[in-house]
Formats: sequence, C-alpha cells, structure tokens
Amino acid sequence: MQEELPRRAFITSTAIGIAAIAGCTQSDSEGTNSDNSAPADDNETTTSEEPSVPEDANITLSVPTAADLDGLQSPLMAFFDAENFTVEPAGEPTDGAGHFHVMVDTSQVEPGETIPNDDQHLHFGDGAEHTVLDLEPGEHELTLQMGDGEHTALPLVDTQTVTVEERAAVSLDAPQDGDVVSTDETITFKPVVDNFVIEQAGELTQNAGHHHLLVNTDPVSTGTVIPSDDQHIHFGNGTEMPEIDASELGAGEYELIIQIANGVHEAYPLTTDPITITIEE
Repeated sequence: MQEELPRRAFITSTAIGIAAIAGCTQSDSEGTNSDNSAPADDNETTTSEEPSVPEDANITLSVPTAADLDGLQSPLMAFFDAENFTVEPAGEPTDGAGHFHVMVDTSQVEPGETIPNDDQHLHFGDGAEHTVLDLEPGEHELTLQMGDGEHTALPLVDTQTVTVEERAAVSLDAPQDGDVVSTDETITFKPVVDNFVIEQAGELTQNAGHHHLLVNTDPVSTGTVIPSDDQHIHFGNGTEMPEIDASELGAGEYELIIQIANGVHEAYPLTTDPITITIEE
C-alpha cells in the first residue's frame, strides 16, 4: 500500500553544494550535506565523551512513497523526527540536544566517535529536518544518527531500507536551441517530465514539484532554495507548460534552463539541457 507524504510545509535554509544542498556539501549520487562546521578531515574519527541523552529520546527516519507514482523515484525526500530530544544547529554541545546526520549505504558511527564528513555521511548542522537524496535505482540502506554540536555520534539511530525504482528526468520539447522570437510573442515551454509529478508549490510531496525558469545562470545546487528574481522565475501555480512574455526578458540572447524544485522551492537535480534563444524587437 502506498503511503501519502505527511502535509508539512517548513522551509529549511539548506545551502547544498557538490562535494560540499543545504553551508553544506552535496553528492551527485548521495544527497544533501548541510553543515559548514563538520570535521575538516573527512577520514579522521576521534573518540570523546558525548553529552547525555535522555532515556526516552528517540529519532525516526521516514521516506514516504508518492501517492501518484508506483514506488520511489529518485530524487526523493527523507524526513527526520526527534522525540524528547532538541534539534539545534551545530556548535557548543548541549545535553539533550544535537543535529541529524544521514549515512548512505554505510553503518552507523560508534557513539563517542566523530562522524566523518563525506559522500556517505551527510551532515545537517543547520538543524534541518528533511533533505533531498539523489540515489541510483536499486536498494539502499539509510541510517539516521544524531550527533552533538561538535558532530560526536550519539546512541540515537534509526535505519531504513529503501528501493528506488526509477530516476526522474526532464527534457525540453520547445522552444528549440537557436530559436528566434520577437518581443511581442509569448514563449511557451514544453518540458517532458518522466517519473515525477508537477504540482503547485506549498506542500512537500514525495516525487513532486514545480517548474522554474533559469535565465543566464547555472542550475541551483540540490536542496538549496531557488531564489526569486529576474534570473530565477517561479511557476508555483503548477503549470506543466510555463509561459513568459518575451518582452519581460527584452531584446537579446538568452541561455535558458528549466529546473524543478519541491513545494518549498528546494532545488532538485532535475534540469533540462540549456538552450540559447534570441529575442528581437
């Protein structure tokens, strides 16, 4: 039975970069790593005395299945929850508090050791409670583990096995690379989306999101909130064929990309190939 995603609408300020989606690092194949203050040496672990953890504390990792699709498609969202434990940004360790980490296809870290910072150990030192994961099709083991303010592993762990059926993809039928249009025309974009649902902004729904038009700029890193400005045009109404008046751009040559983001505008690694069009008076 498919499970609907809980209706949650919180925005996390994740700044995720590749090898670095919410400051952070983002792996093309593994997902979001949102902590600037993780251990400098990715391969070094140290042992220290971790802060105390309440006996009734518990954490949960959930990866709901989309109601409109058959199975999980990548990229996907994972959600974190803590009971009787405070989630706070990295910094000075505090008893009964810490932040989340996700291990992708690797085991949990021994409590008291420093959690590494690499493609398989994703840090959420900003206090984020969800992330975008970009996984290859197949079975993956995801382990959620709490760490203290200095990334010392705590004995709060939850492990889930997920099976990714397909990878989502987006391409562009129109306009075509090299097209020339006049300023009095309306440009209609015709994205072709596979294994993904286009819907209105506002809700966090698994394997669903809405279109954005990027003008003369690079795609936004996975998990990072897409800005709203002249170079990042949002179509949060859920239209499947975005339109824009050429006069809004003005005469000139433009490189255009369509990128999909989730309901709170966090970027997915779903982008069309860039095209260049010319707008003439």
